Amino acid sequence: MRSEDRRIFKAILENHLEDGDFNQLLEENVVKYIFNEVKGDYPEVFSEKNLNRYIDALRSNPAQFRDIDDICDAIFGDKSEIKDLRSFLKALEDEYGFKMLLDPVVVESQAKEAESVLVSVHGPGIVKRFISVIKKGGNFSNIDEIVEAVLSTDKGLDAEPKPKPEVKPKAEPKPKAEPKPEVKPKAEPKPEVKPKPKAEPKPEGSGMTKVTVPVEKVVVKAQMPDYTRFEKARIVGARALQISLGAPILVDSTGMIDPVDIAMKEYDAGVIPITVVRD
Repeated sequence: MRSEDRRIFKAILENHLEDGDFNQLLEENVVKYIFNEVKGDYPEVFSEKNLNRYIDALRSNPAQFRDIDDICDAIFGDKSEIKDLRSFLKALEDEYGFKMLLDPVVVESQAKEAESVLVSVHGPGIVKRFISVIKKGGNFSNIDEIVEAVLSTDKGLDAEPKPKPEVKPKAEPKPKAEPKPEVKPKAEPKPEVKPKPKAEPKPEGSGMTKVTVPVEKVVVKAQMPDYTRFEKARIVGARALQISLGAPILVDSTGMIDPVDIAMKEYDAGVIPITVVRD
């Protein structure tokens, strides 16, 4: 989703600024370097298409970028541009192409992100009607046809169905319990007591032999805490960026060149100095 891509992109740029200033993000060589280093972990976010948008915006008007949010707006679009259903569809068409507007999976995920704006303009239930029209399919050739189909859809879809009253089954009468016949317990037989065998005398000079059992040394390998695959990718990506910018390496990296491979080795060894704080 675009909101998640925007969040990842912003976090990587902020991490890069820990050792530099904002003006570095306005240099094409630095931008290309960051994209090449991180696109292995986030290929959809740091794609060639987003790189070209970044470079084109720098060449056209670099003064428009005052902070990282301005850069994110240039690449992923400003949410304030979405004013109604038509502008929402236009933004999706510019990003994914018209054919993707007919994909229910893409439409549903993107519509929920802009639901608050769409509801404020078209009223509650607009997202549900929109998704319903796309799932039914149709020979749509442009955005205006989709908008007309959605807005002309019966608004009865907005109303939630009333729950049916629950009908409880009648309880069947319980059968009367028959009295159980009295059973007298049988006398248990007395256990047979066997005489204990006499202990044989120990021969002279016999005794306990002391046996020494060697104890193996247990080597405990440091482990990273249990992270999700998204948290692991974020940690390894951030650490790889640190290594590529000259951070000291905490494991034996003889023969290793790729910062991502070195970061993965540090992760497996449990020595990456990065933690995840969950809300």
